[in-house]
Amino acid sequence: MSPARAKTSYSEIIRTAQHLLETQGLENLSMQTLATALGVRAPSLYKHVKNKSQLVRAVLEHLLAELGETLANAAQGNNPSADLRAMAIAYRKFAHDHSTLYPLLYSNLSSEMQPDIGVSAAAVAPLLKTVEQWMGKEKSLSAARIVVAFTHGFVDMELIGAFRLGGNVEEAFELGIESLIKVLKELS
Repeated sequence: MSPARAKTSYSEIIRTAQHLLETQGLENLSMQTLATALGVRAPSLYKHVKNKSQLVRAVLEHLLAELGETLANAAQGNNPSADLRAMAIAYRKFAHDHSTLYPLLYSNLSSEMQPDIGVSAAAVAPLLKTVEQWMGKEKSLSAARIVVAFTHGFVDMELIGAFRLGGNVEEAFELGIESLIKVLKELS
């Protein structure tokens, strides 16, 4: 057995836990498996995170921050139609890139594992800002929910292999986004 390393950083713990969640799933994550992956003893992890629930919450908050950055980078800020299209495409790619973890963002996890609402709000802030340009502040939350509902629903169906009738799934996604853009323009 190799000696335990002297220190493990919080960011290294979160990165490794994210990797374990992506490769082994939530049910197989434990503080012991994380400690083994990091080459430390499990008790040393408790200096950084209280328990598995807090660990999962931290990983999901990290994932949401990454999603928010992805959406912000997709938007250019000058054209709501182009920005919304780019964000929807980026959201879809993000979900596919994190196909194991992404569903946890919408799962009925215990309250201890649920990401902080402020982190969730920050993740969708770029989308809210974009739809607010069309809809105004009063309607922006409802419009953003419509966009997320379509995009998430589509991606969720893709990830579980629910599009079994043939046809071009890419075209269907593009048609859905273009339809949303058209409706939002008409409602503004």
